[in-house]
Amino acid sequence: MPNAAIVGSDPDHRMLLRGLLHLEHHQVVAEAEGREVLERLDAPGGTDLLVVTEDAAGGRWQELVTDARRGRPALKVVLITARRTDPLVKAASSAGIDSVLQRPFALRQFAEAVVPSPTRSGAYATGPARPTSDEER
Repeated sequence: MPNAAIVGSDPDHRMLLRGLLHLEHHQVVAEAEGREVLERLDAPGGTDLLVVTEDAAGGRWQELVTDARRGRPALKVVLITARRTDPLVKAASSAGIDSVLQRPFALRQFAEAVVPSPTRSGAYATGPARPTSDEER
């Protein structure tokens, strides 16, 4: 089971993300509002995935991601945002973010972002997306 960490200022968002990660067979090994998550990324078993909300670390998510990637080149990073703009996508790409998801997103999009197929590694999810059927909710 892959290990994941969640960083975001809203405890309700973190709880929702924890549940979604559980559905995708990830174990959440760390959860925080900001930079304190960095200390927990190297816990036994390591961390495979970092899910960051745009408000994480007081809005300084780019620095957080850069520091998290240092020494962990295989760490996959997903950014959750309320708005997806060209400057945000460019900043995410510069910071080494693998996927950007705009809320609201479909469960399928979340699954693709956290468990990419070999041909989609590093692909950016489009947004906003709405489920097209009850199965995708």
